Amino acid sequence: MAIFTIRVELHNAQFSHYLALAKSLQAAGIVDVVKDDTSGILYKMSPGEYSYVGNATLDTVFDACVTAANATGQKNAVFVSECSARKWIGLPVVK
Repeated sequence: MAIFTIRVELHNAQFSHYLALAKSLQAAGIVDVVKDDTSGILYKMSPGEYSYVGNATLDTVFDACVTAANATGQKNAVFVSECSARKWIGLPVVK
């Protein structure tokens, strides 16, 4: 199973653009939460950051992110990184 950490920035965007982005990303299995594998607790990622855990490739995840970002009509920047493990502190718990 692959783990990806993603950053999508929409330039000069309004909140509604980010809502549309999040909806498109979610349809591709890309979410703005991370799960602690030990406790099962979900944590909200920082704004503009997303996560994918699954069987997709780097290219597939990247293409989905670029498509979703472009669909907002805003200029954008997309960064996708595959990793073997992640750690964090200070992220809010999803209730």
